[in-house]
Amino acid sequence: MCAMVRLELIDPKEKHKKFWEIHVENDDETVVEYGRIGAAPHVSHKDHGSAAEAKKFMDKMLKSKKKKGYTEVRTAEAGDDAKESNPKKNKTAVLRLECHGDGHNKFWQITIEGCTTVVEYGAIGAKPRVSKKEHGSIAGALKYKIGLVGKKKKTGYEEVGDQGNDANATPQTTSQASRPQGPDGAKLFVMGARCSALELEKRHDDWEGGDGEDDLCSDDVMHGIMSDAPQVARQVAEELAKAMPDLEDIQIMGSSEGSDGGEIVVISSPGLDPKAAILNALGIRRVNWESSKKAATLKSIDFKTHKHGFTRDPDEYEDFDPVDEFGEREEEPDMWNEYDQIIAGTKILSSLDKGFLFNYLDSHAVAPVVFGGYASDGSIVGVLSSRVWT
Repeated sequence: MCAMVRLELIDPKEKHKKFWEIHVENDDETVVEYGRIGAAPHVSHKDHGSAAEAKKFMDKMLKSKKKKGYTEVRTAEAGDDAKESNPKKNKTAVLRLECHGDGHNKFWQITIEGCTTVVEYGAIGAKPRVSKKEHGSIAGALKYKIGLVGKKKKTGYEEVGDQGNDANATPQTTSQASRPQGPDGAKLFVMGARCSALELEKRHDDWEGGDGEDDLCSDDVMHGIMSDAPQVARQVAEELAKAMPDLEDIQIMGSSEGSDGGEIVVISSPGLDPKAAILNALGIRRVNWESSKKAATLKSIDFKTHKHGFTRDPDEYEDFDPVDEFGEREEEPDMWNEYDQIIAGTKILSSLDKGFLFNYLDSHAVAPVVFGGYASDGSIVGVLSSRVWT
């Protein structure tokens, strides 16, 4: 654990009354909580691979938030305000993932004990490192678990099984209301290991249904892995990944209250309606289908006109000067590195047909966004992220 830093933005004229806080866990992971003051917070978790990268991300985000008007109100040891866990320690099964690619031989597993998550991880055969976190409720612990599992699968970990009785585990079969509804055909492929639509949602700021309470996506839908995606689209996706290796840590929606980075996805057999294809491929729950159809938007984009990158609308950033924004290259090399990666990715996106931005109206406070277009084989290739409006 390290110090938790809390920022607040209170402006009655603009009707702002919100907070944003961050701390580092397990040396190399950041946990961000944010939202309206007094409301249930949104939580975002990132695994950075090293303590140095986690600290770099924390410093970058604090600087960005302060630039937007947030002021620091408190620094404390992370976990000081954790609520007491449920005294009745209902222990769930161990969910274990392993990673054996690129010379790795490591594991990561999670257990829920009452309202506490217990994470163990490290090299297989070595003494594991252990991290515990209190969540205040069993539902909060389950939500945290799903988010972490989704993020680990993105980095190449694969599930090797549940062990033991799991009374509180997320069910594998859900109610009729949670099953997806929409046109058949479109399928989404992700980098890393297979994950459910709900796991994908949780690793992207936890998208909300129309009522602001329920999950947007279904746990019944499993997304495919990129190696199984159509060949032409897969090659474009791989080019994007090579051009933007730090995409996960680059904030995609600058106006968003969240800090979500991006990930590259492919959607096969989308047909001629990209909005319907994305809704279907994301695995929107049946109960959210009609509200999503009404709230989802699609804006045509010519990425060739985005001289400062696909993340910056040319109409809004007409007078943008990266030197004025970041400083000289030698002063802010990390900011310039992110900028260069976005420019490189934009050149590849501009090679796609019928470029677009998929988004939601503000009826959904936390929602998915996709910058993408059609590859020559008819598949959609895009950058998936989130936007948060509190």
